Amino acid sequence: MEVIKIIDKPIEQRTFFYEFQIENEDTDYFIKKIEDNIDKEISGRTNVKGLMTSYKLFINDDLLKKILHPVVDKVDAVKNFGTGRMRLFDAWGIKLLIGQHTQPHTHRGSYLSGIWYLNDCDNPLIFPQLNLNIKPKKNRILFWDPVLTHYTPVVKDKTKYAVVFNFDEAKEWDHLKGARE
Repeated sequence: MEVIKIIDKPIEQRTFFYEFQIENEDTDYFIKKIEDNIDKEISGRTNVKGLMTSYKLFINDDLLKKILHPVVDKVDAVKNFGTGRMRLFDAWGIKLLIGQHTQPHTHRGSYLSGIWYLNDCDNPLIFPQLNLNIKPKKNRILFWDPVLTHYTPVVKDKTKYAVVFNFDEAKEWDHLKGARE
């Protein structure tokens, strides 16, 4: 084998971050659904060093879609990528207790990532590349470029609840047999 060319260098890339405060949605339904569906098999074994549900728990939840769709329509940044059409790929619940955290990670491979906070908490979500710390507030929704590294320090005050989600690009052929199985 002969290597013809290797290019390995950093490039400047545009990124995005959006923060929204939505109307007073009743978050009790989502907190209860998280409580009732904690997945002991994956809790603490992913980037979430706390409790979580399966990654697919909320993808078919009509109430979540009703809440997210009007907000995601305001995220103009995704219109600059690919088709500009998206589908909810995964959506899971997290419950971080005092002493738990999330380790630094990205959501590479997704089209758009986000989180919806279900309660107030002093445990910030940190985006080091943007020098940004976001304090969770009930009914605050964040959307960001999936390549951005983010994490939370150890929870010190009270339990934190949120729904985390990723969208991927919807393709014209997604409905065809075998296209997205």
